[in-house]
Amino acid sequence: MATSLQQEAEREAFAERLRQAVRRRGIQPSEQKRLGDLFGVTGQAARKWVDGTNLPTRNHMVQIADALGVRRGWLEYGEGPMFPQRRVAESAAPCYDLEGTTLDEHEVRLLVAFRGLDIDNRLLITTLVERLVARDPSADPDRDG
Repeated sequence: MATSLQQEAEREAFAERLRQAVRRRGIQPSEQKRLGDLFGVTGQAARKWVDGTNLPTRNHMVQIADALGVRRGWLEYGEGPMFPQRRVAESAAPCYDLEGTTLDEHEVRLLVAFRGLDIDNRLLITTLVERLVARDPSADPDRDG
């Protein structure tokens, strides 16, 4: 069983990783309402996680990791890399290999932001992008030209 000092150290280590991931998302750790909205909890709950007062439940841990675009193992335990494994293509542009799908930097940013949305806004954005692609024939990668 973990001692009180061990639990406190675990909470503080988690809080530091959370603050790091939040900052990388362009949010200040002090923006508790915004974080609460992003994580689907109250601002007070988000503040306690950022401050290291409490740890989120496992379900919330998954939601937080998804919303921030980081690996759950890294966020929860500090294990492995912060982000899914990435590689650099032969061109100078960085690419990310996610189970055989290569994404460029802009696509990764879009995906991270998308994961921070609630389901209604995800559907709205998906519909918007599909309509934009359908209206723009130059967006077809198979088009001769």
